[in-house]
Amino acid sequence: MDNLSTKEKILDSLKPIIKNSSVVSINKEKIFELAEKIKEYPIPNWDNITQFLGEPEETIQYYFFLDSINFCFWNIRGKERWTFEKDGEWLNGYSAFSYAIKKAVLKNKKLLDASYLSNITFEEFSKIFEGKGELLLLEKRHEIIRENFKILRDKYAENAANLVRIAENNVNKLIESILKDFPSFKDWSEFQDQKIYFLKRAQIFISDIYYAFQGKHYGFFKNMEDLTIFADYKLPQLLEAEGVLVYDETLKNKIKNDVLIEKDSLEEIEIRTNTIFACEMLVQQLSKLGRKLTSQNIDWMLWFLAKNTKFFLPYHKTITTNY
Repeated sequence: MDNLSTKEKILDSLKPIIKNSSVVSINKEKIFELAEKIKEYPIPNWDNITQFLGEPEETIQYYFFLDSINFCFWNIRGKERWTFEKDGEWLNGYSAFSYAIKKAVLKNKKLLDASYLSNITFEEFSKIFEGKGELLLLEKRHEIIRENFKILRDKYAENAANLVRIAENNVNKLIESILKDFPSFKDWSEFQDQKIYFLKRAQIFISDIYYAFQGKHYGFFKNMEDLTIFADYKLPQLLEAEGVLVYDETLKNKIKNDVLIEKDSLEEIEIRTNTIFACEMLVQQLSKLGRKLTSQNIDWMLWFLAKNTKFFLPYHKTITTNY
């Protein structure tokens, strides 16, 4: 990572966007208010009901599968949102996605086998997500799973635990290995011939392992503070509702009317960039209030809050494999 931590690499790359941001801005006063609001808020418990927890190496394999294709759970306007049934209830979003994979794995442990997954047919793959509505980018998800598990088979003796093990509890080394060997995790945009780094799914893979193992065993990393939050669509939605992010009227109307925000557009880049910077400011403000949290802690808290909040403005929608 060029001797920079993951966080430093991301934040340094985003500074030109923040300096010249034109459609999204940060209201610092609202950051202070949000910090006061959540300073006593507990870090939510991890959900092992809709997520798989098995033998350690199986668990890591599951999360590598999940985070390889952890994106786009919403629906195009006019089409039915994808949902998945659990005990008579129809789940949607990430919960439906994580549970669909969990259920399939419990039924067929071959779905944790790298050799099997590197050749899995589209028909077999699509059965995992049989439900109602349309799961976006299903063919692309299939392609990514085959590619990533072929690489895992050939370079890491079939096991994502080996990928984690060689990082020696260092998040920066693990991010570096993921980006070097797995092209689908390369989450960045180009702006004025410069790379703007976000690295959402690579970072959230580490976070998922951390929480699944409660910061122990494979989940122990000595430098979790070197991660940023994971720029997606739920966090900016919450930050906008809290007044922390301010959208110009054109962007706000697009989001309100479900107009797709183009991948790598200035609008999308500014939403994601300002989300990350606002959350870093929130971490600093909470520290001043006596609550020391990592960005990753903040991400989980805010995502959980967003999941349980009713919003006036929907989240922005971008067709992307990054989030």
